[in-house]
Amino acid sequence: MRLNKFICFFTGLMFLGACSITQSNTAEKLQVLPDNYSNLNADTIQVKDSSAWAFIRGDKQLSQLIDTALTFNFDLRIAAENIKMANAQLKAAKFVWLPNASINGGVSASRLSKYSLDGFGLEDSKLSPLNTGNMKIPEPLKDFYFGTQFTWELDVWQKLNNKKKAALFTAQSKVWEKKYLTTQIVTTVAAGYFEWLALNHQLEILRDNIELQQAALEIVLQQKEMGRANELAVELLMAQLQSSKAMEAEAWEKRQLCGNAISSICGKLPTQLHLDTQFYAPKLGSFSVGVPSYLLQNRADIKQAEFELRAAKADVNSAKAAFYPNLTITADIGMAAFDAVLLLENPASLAINVLGGITQPIFARKKLKAELLQSKANQKRAYLQYEKVTIGAFTEVFAAINTIKNVSEIARLKQQEVQTLVKSINTVDELFAAGRATYLEVITVQKNALQSQIDLIELELRHQIALVNLYRAIGGSGF
Repeated sequence: MRLNKFICFFTGLMFLGACSITQSNTAEKLQVLPDNYSNLNADTIQVKDSSAWAFIRGDKQLSQLIDTALTFNFDLRIAAENIKMANAQLKAAKFVWLPNASINGGVSASRLSKYSLDGFGLEDSKLSPLNTGNMKIPEPLKDFYFGTQFTWELDVWQKLNNKKKAALFTAQSKVWEKKYLTTQIVTTVAAGYFEWLALNHQLEILRDNIELQQAALEIVLQQKEMGRANELAVELLMAQLQSSKAMEAEAWEKRQLCGNAISSICGKLPTQLHLDTQFYAPKLGSFSVGVPSYLLQNRADIKQAEFELRAAKADVNSAKAAFYPNLTITADIGMAAFDAVLLLENPASLAINVLGGITQPIFARKKLKAELLQSKANQKRAYLQYEKVTIGAFTEVFAAINTIKNVSEIARLKQQEVQTLVKSINTVDELFAAGRATYLEVITVQKNALQSQIDLIELELRHQIALVNLYRAIGGSGF
């Protein structure tokens, strides 16, 4: 009776000790996104279907580069291996609740002291009338055993189940991580591709302007020989020509670096890109970014952060359950005998042992507390990461849409400026040849026209990059 009371009292102390440590904290509240993107007209921003992104998927050259990157990119291949590792851990976690089984076998021989308790019992057993035939005890005493041992931890506190959940959520987060990386690679290749085309177009414009400047310089040299121009005019036009050539060399270097970056993303050594040099500014018809809450389903990085948060929560619950007593059942079943020949004597040689146990950690509590604190800190980190990614996604969509609208208007005005200045080049050339315009006017017109054309290319590139960023910001699709 006293023993039963002691067991109940001791068990109660173990539960109280565990409960005092595993009290849960107040749950964090997640950020609530606005109902819409402020100051944006949802009626004019509606995506009807994925064909709105044809400027990425419809370009054959770009599509080939993206396919190459998705096949050979090292980060993407590493992400695929991370998924395999996570799936392997998940398989292990799925069966952690099953009993551990092992096959054991052994043999021993011993000579007991006659003055020991075991030796005295052995000597007494020799006097038994059963100590004959197969039952005769050999000397020295031998022991043969072959059997199976089972150990099963009862998952009463859901510790093992939470470990399985954590492994499952981690595996799912790795899948979404790879999807997000895929979107990043697609948009990085697309942005680099459009930048390469823009730089190539800059080179074409610079070469055309260099020809014009060369022609103007030749005219001034002829006028100098005839006494109609001075050395200052020659020097200024020569300086303008040299400046344009320097800009050409700089644009060529930037294009080379851009091509090297694209090759690196594609998992290739730096090579010279051979692309169709047609440069165009893609236009989107009616497209839709949806409401902000759609980001929670469409953005791969948000889904990744969500599953990481779930995995962290499961880890915390598992760490809490580690403070509660472990309930285990151990069973041995096999054949035992003092003679190897007798192992096959069944059921006489059959041996069965079953043991149930309860274990409460005492000296390991410091370690368990540290693991629990680590799990809680990791959960907090996952929560902050989820908040960061969610707010960042909203901001990216908002910024991309505003950039598209603003840059489109600026580019429209810049296009008018370019048309006017390009027309003025022919006008000033005719006037200069007729002696009705000065070389300073020629330099000014050519310089302004060149700069306006370069500015227009940069604006068109900004527009393209904004479209690529919007594609990425709303989650990407089609790859």
